[in-house]
Amino acid sequence: MRGARNEASGAGPKDAGIAAVGVLCVAIICRFIGHRRDRHRIWNDGRNFRASCVRCGVAMIKLGDGDWKPYDESRDAPPDGSARDTR
Repeated sequence: MRGARNEASGAGPKDAGIAAVGVLCVAIICRFIGHRRDRHRIWNDGRNFRASCVRCGVAMIKLGDGDWKPYDESRDAPPDGSARDTR
């Protein structure tokens, strides 16, 4: 059926297109304005304070000077190779 709704999710084809545009807009906002950490869901993984961006969900890590940046496993992983709790 043309334009039929997906029974499992309740979303039609038009809704999927709108959602894709929304995700793209969020990525652009975070890219140019910066990420916004979720101040209500910060945790300590035993080494650093961690949070997620409320807009795009990217993992973030707190720097020593109080600033936050996106977590990059290649740069931010502990030198001893032990795994971090990523929740």
